[in-house]
Amino acid sequence: MTETDPIYNLARILRSHILNQVIVSVVRADIPSILKERRLSSNDVADLCGIPAEKVHKLLVVISELGIAERLGPDLFCGNEATALLERDSGRLWGQALLAGGLYYDVWSQLDYSLATGESAFEHMHGVTMWEFFEQNPEEAEWFGRTMGAGSRLVSEEILDTGLFDGTLKVVDVGAGDASFLTAALQRYPKLSGIAFDIEAQKSAMESTLIDSGVIDRAEIAVGDMFEGLPRCGDLYVFKGVVHNWPSRKITKLLSQLVSELDPGARVAIIERPLPPEQEVNMNRAINSLTMTLLFGAADRTTEEYAALLGEAGLNTSSVCLETSGMSLIVGQKVA
Repeated sequence: MTETDPIYNLARILRSHILNQVIVSVVRADIPSILKERRLSSNDVADLCGIPAEKVHKLLVVISELGIAERLGPDLFCGNEATALLERDSGRLWGQALLAGGLYYDVWSQLDYSLATGESAFEHMHGVTMWEFFEQNPEEAEWFGRTMGAGSRLVSEEILDTGLFDGTLKVVDVGAGDASFLTAALQRYPKLSGIAFDIEAQKSAMESTLIDSGVIDRAEIAVGDMFEGLPRCGDLYVFKGVVHNWPSRKITKLLSQLVSELDPGARVAIIERPLPPEQEVNMNRAINSLTMTLLFGAADRTTEEYAALLGEAGLNTSSVCLETSGMSLIVGQKVA
């Protein structure tokens, strides 16, 4: 049997759950931080993480073959760019790894339920929405916030370059996460003020980002359930990476209520990675769409479908596709 044989390839794929759990164990033991810019043996790492050296060696062999560390000799390892992504303090994928190895790992075992019903397997398993779960479990909420914040920083500049905030006086960032996007907007526009709105579990992360970035004097923090009401003082409401988490019936009701209370000229922006035409969907996009159903009972949408949500709420819409990030910016404006 060779690596080109179908049976070898399929067997390798079926072992993916093992690699998932090895990586998350490495992250929980803080091994990526230990390896940072150092050349260490298994004994060295074991002394710092508390796992027996013979077990550490096996973990290091696996992650080095995955490209998550470098193997410099039979028992000498060091970190690399991939290792840095998993560091506890600054790694962009630290939170995602912990979720992938625990909360997400468990819920994917219930995929059959979502496929059969179209409903959220997460709610089926836990009896609450994922957002309600985060309210009750702040550690997992931190992991999720770190993950979303990292993704936000990657696309913020391209969104700001569209001129979305030109002429805006006050923006309400709905589902702000750790407020990374709002912070970037406030830094770009010195006369802009804003409100970071999210659930209570994200309050600390929002405060930290706004304070550390030096823009807290032009920002407010509001917490709550967006379906129960949003601050009514903004002239631009931004839903970035939020709408795809919810079924259309809930979003339509939310947007209609919001628009009914806005002044003429106020705008609502939806920023999402749109679903391409069916014939162009690749594996990653298919998995992303399945994830939305699994976690939320929702689905990704095309740019036109996102625009239709704003149109149904009574807004005149326009959209632009961002080439680098692949995101779509759909803006609706209330007319008199």
